[in-house]
Amino acid sequence: MQQVVSFPGLGLEFHLSNIAFHIASKPIYWYGILIMCGVILAVVYASRRCSAFGIKQDDMYDCVLFAVPLGIVCARIYYVIFEWEQYKNDLSEVFAIWHGGLAIYGGILVRFWVDGAISLTAKHMAVRRRRRGAWSSAKHWRKPAQPAIIRHFFMSRHGTW
Repeated sequence: MQQVVSFPGLGLEFHLSNIAFHIASKPIYWYGILIMCGVILAVVYASRRCSAFGIKQDDMYDCVLFAVPLGIVCARIYYVIFEWEQYKNDLSEVFAIWHGGLAIYGGILVRFWVDGAISLTAKHMAVRRRRRGAWSSAKHWRKPAQPAIIRHFFMSRHGTW
């Protein structure tokens, strides 16, 4: 599929394909490349910032290994829920993520759910053990993650054309 990007005042017009290249017979789309570049940018940023908040890089990488696949799955679930008419007759297409269909809002929602679950769990542990350390460390996880997520959105949204 060709897209046209034009700048009429400058007399410029570009014809762009949404497929970057092929590996064997499988197309690799710009959207997927830019999403992964956004993930990499967010991970690099967060790994450099996590030490400022007392978080070990290994712990941050463990969190990324959990959060990225969960975000993709929830983005797909959100898309399928709101496009149910497209999937209700062929449920095998629900799992065909390579045919397209991710909604960024699903990834955002899961981020807030996981953040809330971590905060509630840490608060519960702090109250049970009469320690404030667990609760304050849970709040510190948000600080390097929020700007990293914004960088990911900035990078990945360019692929939606």
